[in-house]
Amino acid sequence: MMNFVSLGLSFGIGIGLGWAYFLTLWKTLQRLSSTQQPALMMWGSLALRLVAVLTVFHAMLVNGWHYFFLSFLGFLIMRTLLIRRWGLMPASLTHIRQ
Repeated sequence: MMNFVSLGLSFGIGIGLGWAYFLTLWKTLQRLSSTQQPALMMWGSLALRLVAVLTVFHAMLVNGWHYFFLSFLGFLIMRTLLIRRWGLMPASLTHIRQ
């Protein structure tokens, strides 16, 4: 029988990982216009975020696909929640869409 506490923890880890990943992406995008080397900042941020996400997902997959699935589900749910929260562009950036 599966340990439901471990499954819940896997889901929580996915939620936390999603929050950290997308918060870091959001902060990186906000700072791109004020940095001296935007390409380095963007690629460096991407590399760090990918290493973190792939490391955690690999650790979950090694323990079993159930743990990976729940952590990935938590990651996607957090993505959806953050898109709903941050989805609208501030009025000062609406000229970009036109």
